[in-house]
Formats: sequence, C-alpha cells, structure tokens
Amino acid sequence: MPAESAAPGDTSSSESKLSGNISVAAAASLEPAFRELADRFTAENPGVTIENMSFDGSSTLAEQILGGAPFDVFASGDERKMAKVEDQALTDGDRPRLPRAALRSPCFRATH
Repeated sequence: MPAESAAPGDTSSSESKLSGNISVAAAASLEPAFRELADRFTAENPGVTIENMSFDGSSTLAEQILGGAPFDVFASGDERKMAKVEDQALTDGDRPRLPRAALRSPCFRATH
C-alpha cells in the first residue's frame, strides 16, 4: 500500500508523494477503464507499482477477497457483492483486510 498519500487532484507538488504496491480486484466490465486509470496513475505516481490487477465477475472476486486474497482495491458492479465484502471482510484480526476507503468510495461503487 502507498506509504504516503496526497489528496486526489492535488497538483501542489510536481513530484508524487505516493509510493508502494497496489493490488486491484475489479469487475470484468470495468477492465478497460481500470487499465487506462492504472496507466495514468502510475505515470503520475512513479513510486507506485500496481502488482496485480485481477478482473473477473464480482461474485468470484468477492469470494476471493473473503477467502483471504490480498487486494487493496475492490471495484464491484454488484451492490450485493460489495455489501457482502463490507459485512464480512472489513476485519482480519486487528486490522482491515481492505481499506475502508476502498470499500466505501463512490468511485468504486457502481450503481445500476
């Protein structure tokens, strides 16, 4: 996960303050958008490496996450699957399995 973060759209510094590795799980229907976002994000944040981008059905990804797959971002097109992950995967011992922001961000909550 990024060690430091800047506010989205923050252009006050010419150098990115983000660094670290990110793993992304996103619904298959979001693949083109996430590939483009990943290219832009890593170009603007050279200290960040996207280690894994997994695209599949929301059900499959939710089950992987609930089974312990280590993703930093989960983007689902299915509100019920997102809710299931929120309800069951927020904690793993004393720490979150997924950052709460990744689960609650409107950017990653597709609605129909």
